[in-house]
Amino acid sequence: MSVIDVFNSPDRPAGRVLDWITHHCGWFLTAYAALCVTTWFIDTAWLAVLALTVTVPFCLAFLITKLHTTYTRLCVHCMSEVPDDAAAQAQHRRWLLKAWHLEAKPVFVCGVFAATAAGPLLVPVSWDTGAGSLPIEAWAITIGIAERLHHRLRPWCPYCPRWDGDGGIPEPSPDPTDRNVLTG
Repeated sequence: MSVIDVFNSPDRPAGRVLDWITHHCGWFLTAYAALCVTTWFIDTAWLAVLALTVTVPFCLAFLITKLHTTYTRLCVHCMSEVPDDAAAQAQHRRWLLKAWHLEAKPVFVCGVFAATAAGPLLVPVSWDTGAGSLPIEAWAITIGIAERLHHRLRPWCPYCPRWDGDGGIPEPSPDPTDRNVLTG
């Protein structure tokens, strides 16, 4: 059984767990973001332990979400998350969609890590907080939000290659107001 088979088996326990984690990744992201903001202002030893217990599940949930959005068909739950005004949201949130497309580019990733390495040098020592990790944490939060947004708005993303490939007949985007989907 491959990774693809597990993600495309909602009737199996492993498939249900992965789907649940994927569709609740927003809660992991929220906990991670709240903890990051807290550590930017408060730096104590007990908070570092809490940060680790929140960061590891967030990273695993993000990885599972990334695999779900890459290797599965558009599931019913994903279709129900497509907003009614998807085209307008895609235009309004172009910067987040662009961030999703930039996340894997080596130049962008190197820039984020360079900013993270320089962070402690740029933050005054008198602050004595975890603000030096702000660039990498802000990047992780932005990419977490962008991943969920891009998956819902993929057909309307202005940065994705057209689905027709060679300039043939363009494949129409699904109509988000058409709710003729079985949800049971």
